[in-house]
Amino acid sequence: MLLPKCSRAAVLATSVAAAGACLTAVATGAQASPFGCSATKTASYSAHAICTGGTGYVRVKFTCEDGIQGFRYDVYGPWVAVPNHYSSASCTSPQRQSIVVGPGYDLSG
Repeated sequence: MLLPKCSRAAVLATSVAAAGACLTAVATGAQASPFGCSATKTASYSAHAICTGGTGYVRVKFTCEDGIQGFRYDVYGPWVAVPNHYSSASCTSPQRQSIVVGPGYDLSG
């Protein structure tokens, strides 16, 4: 049986929409975890982290120590999208504080 022209167009439109949904599902499944990540000290009191591939987020982390009072505290940079965006942070008083642990990085997504 031959369908009228408007019915054939509806069947074609439905097929194209279904094919698009399949392609979207494949693209989402192809996302990769962040990779090629590194954290680097940029001065005695600051550092940054970056990932060169994948998807998700990265942030730099390290521990600073106050050279006068001797206390330590953790520092975290902002979450930035992967790839190729830097997360940077510094100790709060660079003239007397320095990084004593790290730098390293955290990953998300």
